[in-house]
Amino acid sequence: MMRYKLFGDRAVLIEWPTAQDDLLATMIAIKQQLETVFLWKIDEVVLSYQSLLVVFEKSIVVERELMDSVKKCCEVCETSVVLSKRHWDIPVCYDPIFGVDLQEASNLLGLSIDTIVQLHSEVTYQVRFIGFLPGFLYLEGLDEQLAMPRRATPRTKVPKGAVGIGGNQTGMYPSESPGGWQLIGRTPVSLFNPKVDPPCFCSPGDTIRMKPVTLVEYGQLEKRWLETPLDCLNSMRYD
Repeated sequence: MMRYKLFGDRAVLIEWPTAQDDLLATMIAIKQQLETVFLWKIDEVVLSYQSLLVVFEKSIVVERELMDSVKKCCEVCETSVVLSKRHWDIPVCYDPIFGVDLQEASNLLGLSIDTIVQLHSEVTYQVRFIGFLPGFLYLEGLDEQLAMPRRATPRTKVPKGAVGIGGNQTGMYPSESPGGWQLIGRTPVSLFNPKVDPPCFCSPGDTIRMKPVTLVEYGQLEKRWLETPLDCLNSMRYD
């Protein structure tokens, strides 16, 4: 059963109490329905793991009547949509020069570095939502053996492309930023480019697999991404 609550003075929060196998498809369908019905009133609909935040324009104050309209819109929505069939193979270099926390992770998890790399790269992940930073992909599917706490003291600068694990999640930093995840590798892929449309090539529902590459291959790919980003992007995609 979905729960609805006012969130500030111009937003409605819709929550699902438990995760379901088809929850992402349901949430995307409701998101699309809301954006269609309230086309000129909505500023944005923010997708999360088990919630949607419906943010209305600044000129609109959300009151009970509007929240009831949101609830009715959700109740008459189709139960789900067909999720994206796009798959991406993303190159990741797990060399210790990039995986600066690999040894610490090995000690913490009681696994060899080779086993960590194998477990991390043999899984097919699903993009659940995009947030924190533009182009930061929240991926579902991390092997439970790799779950580990975030760093006690976050780094003030995590490099662009860094691949990390935090809790039971894994992800890639699309730009340099502070961060507290355990860093196990790096990708040369540009995850966010404001000069192209869409700026982030991935969407919720897409699937991803990490493809291990050597340090030499990483350098070659990094150069290619600077010279021919579109060709690189097309080489990663499978429909």
